[in-house]
Amino acid sequence: MALETGGRQPEAIELYLSAGYRRIPDFGHYRDEPDVRSFGKDLD
Repeated sequence: MALETGGRQPEAIELYLSAGYRRIPDFGHYRDEPDVRSFGKDLD
């Protein structure tokens, strides 16, 4: 599963990291935005 958020949302970033998500290369519509943060997690 992949998701993206803004770099100015530290609470969201902490939540995703605590849930096992890890940073991945930026993707999708906002991939070239300097403030985007992309995360991914395997759903095995």
